[in-house]
Amino acid sequence: MLSVLWIFLLMNIIFHHIHQFLSPGYIDTIMADHFNGMEITPELMLLGGVLVSVPISMIPLSLLLERRFLRPLTIVCVIITTVTMIPSAPIDLDDGFHLVLQLVGGAGIISIAFGGALGYAAVASKATGR
Repeated sequence: MLSVLWIFLLMNIIFHHIHQFLSPGYIDTIMADHFNGMEITPELMLLGGVLVSVPISMIPLSLLLERRFLRPLTIVCVIITTVTMIPSAPIDLDDGFHLVLQLVGGAGIISIAFGGALGYAAVASKATGR
């Protein structure tokens, strides 16, 4: 269940950015080496690559790691992923929509990591075979 929510979160991030390419002037802004008022540098591109690798890495790690290692790692990774979403405040309705979906996915991941309602439902359904 945890890996499914990481996929949900990652897919929302990806499709939000793909959708942005359809916005008028978006590609021109990036081609001019600027994004959200910041200059696009090789260091910024590296940082973006590292940050997007966090949810990507958590998909297999959530299936492979033991719970005692997974819980703290999950909390740190959700915080990192969420902190990177907030500075790019919604500019239009679709930005807000994707941000809400990403925050809901992060909340679901935290809930499972702490054994909340989603976590107990997943454990119960595994135990009963439903």
